[in-house]
Amino acid sequence: MDSPSLSRSAPFGDDEKPTDDDKLVDESLISFLYPGGFPDGSLELEYERYLSQLTSFSLERLNSEPEALASEGRRIKQEMEQLAFSNYKAFIQTSQCVQDIHREMSRVNKNLSVLLHNLPALSDACKDFCTEAHHIAKRRALNRLTLQAHTQLLEILEIPQLMDTCVRNSYYEEALELQAYAHKLCKLHPNLAIIQDIGEEVAATTDLMLYQLHQQLRSNIQLPVCLRVIGYLKRLEIYTERELRLSFLRSRGAWLQSVLTSIPTSNAYTYLTRLTDLSRTHLFDIITQYRAIFSDETSIQDQPLEDGGLLYGWMVHVIDGFIATLDKFLPQINEGISLSNILDQCMYYGISLGRVGVDFRGLLVPLFERAVYTLFSNAIGSANSYFVESLKSHKLIALHKASGFVTSDSKDQTTPPASLLDHPPVAVLTNGYITALNELRQCAPLSLQARLAERLKDGLITVAQTLQNFKKDHDAAPKKLEPEEEKVFGQLCQAASEKFMPYVSRCFDLIFKAGRVLVDTSEAVALLDTLYEKQSPLPDPSRFLDDPQVAKPPSDQPSTPTTPTSVPTLAPTASDAQPVALASSRSSAEHPQPNGASELNGTAAPNGGDGVVPAAASAGSEPAATPTDPP
Repeated sequence: MDSPSLSRSAPFGDDEKPTDDDKLVDESLISFLYPGGFPDGSLELEYERYLSQLTSFSLERLNSEPEALASEGRRIKQEMEQLAFSNYKAFIQTSQCVQDIHREMSRVNKNLSVLLHNLPALSDACKDFCTEAHHIAKRRALNRLTLQAHTQLLEILEIPQLMDTCVRNSYYEEALELQAYAHKLCKLHPNLAIIQDIGEEVAATTDLMLYQLHQQLRSNIQLPVCLRVIGYLKRLEIYTERELRLSFLRSRGAWLQSVLTSIPTSNAYTYLTRLTDLSRTHLFDIITQYRAIFSDETSIQDQPLEDGGLLYGWMVHVIDGFIATLDKFLPQINEGISLSNILDQCMYYGISLGRVGVDFRGLLVPLFERAVYTLFSNAIGSANSYFVESLKSHKLIALHKASGFVTSDSKDQTTPPASLLDHPPVAVLTNGYITALNELRQCAPLSLQARLAERLKDGLITVAQTLQNFKKDHDAAPKKLEPEEEKVFGQLCQAASEKFMPYVSRCFDLIFKAGRVLVDTSEAVALLDTLYEKQSPLPDPSRFLDDPQVAKPPSDQPSTPTTPTSVPTLAPTASDAQPVALASSRSSAEHPQPNGASELNGTAAPNGGDGVVPAAASAGSEPAATPTDPP
């Protein structure tokens, strides 16, 4: 149903528009009729139009307008009643809908309040969600990137394991490359924990490689391997140049010491021979390796200027240890030929090191002088002790003359007088002195000539005093000697004075040229002269070379005896004598002497030999090891 129209006719034409005065009149009228404003704001425009029309009506129209309005109202009311009657169900439903809407709006209003109360928490949760989503997106992108670089990451993570495998299989070149790469990664990514962990594992494996490299230096390796190992150590950049040199010398020195320690010490001669030979060979190798690796242009004397004296000091330390070992074990050598062989080895050792500027042969002189003197002195003392024991157990009875065994004393200067066999104690004493002189002949330092002659003189005086004491002990009853015993004792003393002592002096002269001048037997002979009656004038020991029993050399040759091709054996017939087999001297061809050994082992050997005194055959003595050239 259309709303009733309040307009009857337009006050103006279609083209006419109200003027400003008309608007002013309409507003005044509206304010008069409705001082509180229009009752329904939505119909304000309709009211304005109707009033605008009303003002344009005539008086007659105005008088009839109320009736017209009442008639229009009745018509509209009737239409509304008909409309309500015909559509009452719709109105009822509309009313119910309005109630439902009112109820739902109340519930919506309540829920809206709850929503407004929870909106701040929702906002915070949304912010947290956005943040977490952002992080998840980042991690997802990182995971995607990790998946793309999986192969490269796996290689990086396997660096410690791969390096450990390389080190344990001695692939040091590859291990060093891995170590350098890991070190570079640690510098590029100092804040990444995984990279730092890899760096720590690589450092631990590097320590293992360093230990293995040092162990290689402590083994028997040659120069090429030493060069490689030192090259690896330099690439590790752990040591300075000086520390690297010191580490090399310490490691090689430890290996040398282990080699020397493994030599058995049960036999002093074998130990010293092996010690000298191994020390010479390996020490020469170590010095050569050091100078080749660190390539110093200077000689060993200028070495302190280059490396602070490391090599020089280390060699002094090693040689001091060798000298100390010699000083400890040389007193255990009780054979002259063994002492001579050791001296030859030591001298050759000094010559070998002299090629690199370290010649220590001068340090050997006091050691071997002391050893030689001790050996000779002990041998003389032992001979005198055996003589005393033999004299105590000897019965002074006349024996068959030795002329039945040997017709006359040999004219060979190296052969003991056969007449000494008539007196077993003197024969035993002669054998003892021959043994001592044979041991001395193998290694006779010229610097000890005077001391050895003095010791020999003291030994001969001790022999004379022993016979003198024996005579004094038997002069008193009841030990007084019978006339026949006194005669035999006098012959024994005469043999000791006229045969034994000149023979010993002559043997000493064969070792040292003009040695008899130093051996003064006059005091010993004077003591013996009081013990027997001279049957014939005693020969002067200083003129012993004029003895008709001594073979004189040709006039055109020097006054030195020749070496016999064979030497007879002095074998006393008495049961209490101890025969000693005599051997000829060594020839220089059998045991070559290295250059420089004459500094200590200088002897007055005739015809280029090294002595002609008969030597006691040493059972079980080992031959001298011929020195070999160092590599």
